Amino acid sequence: MVPLRRSLLFLLPSLLILWTACGGGGTATSDGTATSDIPATSDIPATSDGGVGASTDLTTTDTTGGTADQVYVRPNIGKLDPNGPQIAAFRKGVQTMQSRPATDPTSWLYQANMHGTYDTPALPQWNTCQHGTYFFLSWHRMYLYYFERILRKASGDPSFALPFWDYTDPAQRAIPPPLRTPSTGNPLFVAERAPGINQGAQVPASATTFTQAMSFTNFSSPTGSPLSFGGQLVSGPIHFGGIFGQLESQPHNIIHVLVGGDEGWMSDPNLAARDPVFWLHHANIDRLWNHWLTLGEGRTNPSDDLWKTQVFTFFDENGQAVQMTGQQVVDSAAQLHYRYAEGSGDLPTTEALPEALPAAPFTDQKQTVVVDKAVNASLRGARASVALTIPAAGTESVGTEGSRLTLVIDGIRFGRPGVYYEVYANLPAGSQPNPSSPNYVGNLAIFGQLADGTSAHAGHGADKSLQENARLAYDVTRLVERLQGRPGFKGDLKLDFVPKGLEPAPGQASPEALPKTHEVRFARVKLVRE
Repeated sequence: MVPLRRSLLFLLPSLLILWTACGGGGTATSDGTATSDIPATSDIPATSDGGVGASTDLTTTDTTGGTADQVYVRPNIGKLDPNGPQIAAFRKGVQTMQSRPATDPTSWLYQANMHGTYDTPALPQWNTCQHGTYFFLSWHRMYLYYFERILRKASGDPSFALPFWDYTDPAQRAIPPPLRTPSTGNPLFVAERAPGINQGAQVPASATTFTQAMSFTNFSSPTGSPLSFGGQLVSGPIHFGGIFGQLESQPHNIIHVLVGGDEGWMSDPNLAARDPVFWLHHANIDRLWNHWLTLGEGRTNPSDDLWKTQVFTFFDENGQAVQMTGQQVVDSAAQLHYRYAEGSGDLPTTEALPEALPAAPFTDQKQTVVVDKAVNASLRGARASVALTIPAAGTESVGTEGSRLTLVIDGIRFGRPGVYYEVYANLPAGSQPNPSSPNYVGNLAIFGQLADGTSAHAGHGADKSLQENARLAYDVTRLVERLQGRPGFKGDLKLDFVPKGLEPAPGQASPEALPKTHEVRFARVKLVRE
């Protein structure tokens, strides 16, 4: 039985949703005002393979009140006045959407349920979000685009643009104040968050970094491989896959885990979009996609026909069914009429990024499995270790041009532990874990699994094996090179998994102890040489 907090819908069996598919840059400012320095398209180009009953133009023109050539600037919420007009419009829009019946496609609950829900019977386009594949970024961009249009019209402010939460900024690691204060009469506040986070507890610095994701120059990777910026190739849409691209792994998954905690909405994919912070989090992830492209050096969006022409369905501000494809969302300013205000990482430089190489399939003959160890590890909010031994031949080509050594953690069942784990290799005795140290490998967290380790929608239009056998991978080439240079190194590798939760705000008491309700399990640890 689903708890009452999940707001079950009670629908008459005869209820029908009448839906039809209809036809259908500026200067970034810190306050989110809209500009129109560049020409904007009045209708987004659409493909003609939309399926049964689809027309050649399945999008609709924005009717939320802006001018035809207006480019909205999504503001950095940390730079906004908490008592200013933009936050007031945000609150009004959310409150208006929340007041609408759940059967209205422009209501808060209907839009949230499109991402995921336990509510039954499922209405059109519920449970359709894309995770764990290379559709992750494009689907969520479309989702936010139409949600923003609905919210703008509901707010009554034709200049409103959805803010983003720039948690990589050290000054913004707590949930933005307008979403947690006041706690009464505030439609942006929800109690279903991790303990302490509504009181100002902060996400740790290691949870917010996107450096590793930015270092990958390839958007997609072969099926089964997480070694790409945007996700693995698949043969069609998958509601929840288990092989995450680098940006989805970090910071996307970890922010979900920390904000939701052990029992909150954000850490449950079927409830996450009910929390207003979800939309600010995903606006930031969308911003980072744009940032990745500005780094150049071969970084481009997918060019294959499936990614470009796969049709996804949403609803516009008038409750009208609309459809979009990947090729319609590759340029947010020219095609969708929005861009972002200044945020972390905006300077286009690759100098500080770790070196990364394009991914290859795990089954490629050019790859060699150096170590494959069954560990059946179990983590419950406490530090744990796994020992490996690298055979002498395993690192013989590490450091040569074009070679790479990858650490793979396989068969992950993450559940909802309310924590993530920093991973270290060969920490010196007596030293404290520090993500700035050369022994830091990366983070382990999964968003999209339930407490028993199964996918939120295992078998729902998806490959169950991809969902329930989650895999994360880390480039450890440089780390192993450094270890090889140390006297006495004989190939012994000790991996430490260090749990991390919320940190106290300056001057505040620590949040509750790390949850130990749900365990994290993984089956195997591998080292793969390319």
